[in-house]
Amino acid sequence: MRNLVLTRNDKLCFSIEELPTCEGNVKPKEAEKRNVGFVCYRMNDPESKHLLINASKRVLTELESLDRDFTEIVEVAKRC
Repeated sequence: MRNLVLTRNDKLCFSIEELPTCEGNVKPKEAEKRNVGFVCYRMNDPESKHLLINASKRVLTELESLDRDFTEIVEVAKRC
């Protein structure tokens, strides 16, 4: 489980919820579409760099209480 990170224009956007992922370079054998909320920070904002580093190490639970900037349908792993 990880937060999804997207780039939008001059911003880094992080999913506000953890999403199922496959470890390493393993591709999902089955996937599903899910409506996911994202919160965004400017790329030059120190907080975005801090979150990006932490997103590779742990689930960003601190984002769960934030208001979403946008919602997008994304494909997430259902079975690896």
